[in-house]
Amino acid sequence: MIKAATQESMDRMKEYAQEEEKPGADGMTGKLDLGRYLEHYSVRYKIKKAEDATLHVLDHCLFNAEHGRGESAIGQLDNGALFYKCFHLSCSQYTWNDARQAISGSASIRDFIQGGTGESDRERRPRWLLPARF
Repeated sequence: MIKAATQESMDRMKEYAQEEEKPGADGMTGKLDLGRYLEHYSVRYKIKKAEDATLHVLDHCLFNAEHGRGESAIGQLDNGALFYKCFHLSCSQYTWNDARQAISGSASIRDFIQGGTGESDRERRPRWLLPARF
């Protein structure tokens, strides 16, 4: 016998779906093609699929080359969220934002976004709506 979903579980699913649809912090929508991004910047990795994420297991840590043998990874959840993980205590503070900075500096990731607009909210607004620069 199949049980009907409770209203509470339906509300939680709606909230989760709405969170997934929100644009990233930089205003861009869509999902980063992480493999293409890493290949573009010559970051060597191997793919490992987890239950709800894809891990790009790196040949070495981005912050300490002595950390090798697959001891660090950049992961992407199925909803597109990104994270960085090195399993050494000395690197435990590093996040995806740190990894992105180490890989590509301040370069835009716009060219690696799939299924979104590839542009920020600021770029979509008419010029007359943008704040003046002094």
